[in-house]
Amino acid sequence: MTDQLLKHFLLSGTQLVKLHADMHKTVPPGSQCQARVEVKLSPLKPEDSDQPKHYLISVRLYCLGMPPGGQEDERLFTIELVINLAYMQYAGEPISFEHFAANHASLARQVYPLVQQQATSVLNQLGLSMVRLPHDLGQKETEQSGTGTVH
Repeated sequence: MTDQLLKHFLLSGTQLVKLHADMHKTVPPGSQCQARVEVKLSPLKPEDSDQPKHYLISVRLYCLGMPPGGQEDERLFTIELVINLAYMQYAGEPISFEHFAANHASLARQVYPLVQQQATSVLNQLGLSMVRLPHDLGQKETEQSGTGTVH
């Protein structure tokens, strides 16, 4: 069941809890730039309540834009998004939070498109439509998502 959480849990809600974007330098239209993207998934302990159990995952996306071949000190822009996702179990035997937390990285392939869509919207609003984020995660990135860095 390690990578099968999607067979037992349904995404029941999302909430954008943080959005921070900085333009460090003007980026003229049509300019080239590169972006380093990191995504970290962190399970959050649910509060005790009489409601059906929801397990939460906090997703943090950090995007750093630089000129092609640039270094971090040549930042063009930075974006940070934090989105909380609520998952509710709908099938199978009850799964403990500990098991959910140990295996939450298996949800990364479902989570990433939601975050990518939010980040692309912010990039467009900043006039950075030339920055293209991947639409999906490769298998290697999916395996690493529990540790923090995704792309």
